[in-house]
Amino acid sequence: SPFIGFVFVDEQYRENRLSEQMIRSALSYAKESGCQAVYIVSGEQGLYEKYGFEKTGDYETIYGTTEQLFQIAV
Repeated sequence: SPFIGFVFVDEQYRENRLSEQMIRSALSYAKESGCQAVYIVSGEQGLYEKYGFEKTGDYETIYGTTEQLFQIAV
């Protein structure tokens, strides 16, 4: 299944919904490619849920921090 590695928008372009457009585009491509789900790991809370992702768990990173794994069906 596809995994979104990073979503980053430079500060000067934020608040233009660019991250939403990038995520929607990646999800559309994954669906067209026959994928069942897409995953993303993030330390942010409340960000990816608004795009329909569901948290599947918390995981400790190799750096000793905790990240969340999110999944969305496509």
